[in-house]
Amino acid sequence: MITHNSSGGDCDPGDTFNGGEVDVKGVEITASTAFQGNGVTFPIALTMSNTSAEFQTSFENGDYWGTVAAGDDVPYFPDSQLSAVIGFVTESGLSGDMRLVKYGSTCSTAQCGAFENIEPYTYLDLGLRKQLSDNMNVYTVIENVSDHADIVARAPKNGARSQKPRSFKIGFTYKF
Repeated sequence: MITHNSSGGDCDPGDTFNGGEVDVKGVEITASTAFQGNGVTFPIALTMSNTSAEFQTSFENGDYWGTVAAGDDVPYFPDSQLSAVIGFVTESGLSGDMRLVKYGSTCSTAQCGAFENIEPYTYLDLGLRKQLSDNMNVYTVIENVSDHADIVARAPKNGARSQKPRSFKIGFTYKF
């Protein structure tokens, strides 16, 4: 059973859709460490996964799944993912990180017909944070630094959607 939590298309948030039997296999490796020197800590984290998710039954399910044959891949389930984060944390409360994320290829439908393939894509985010007091931080984030416009989705109704354009955020957090 898969729960749909987005809006659009012909369903409501929370609707469920039966995907029949699905076989999911994979491996995920996570490693992290931190180096220190001159009052600065440098955390590093890496997560890699490789996954296969295939329908084990054939069925017809209207608008959501369409025609599914046993052995078809589950839509929007990338074959691989990689996340690498490198950062720094100073004793003065200044910290920052660089996050590189890479998604492997997938499809928007089980049959993966013309214009339904989603090629691998990558993005890079940068963040900087300064602790102003025990309760308050100010931060800035640049998302999708390279401003790539790779296709990341093709639904609902096979409409191509690109990744978020380069964006800049600034804000603060306060702990009560």
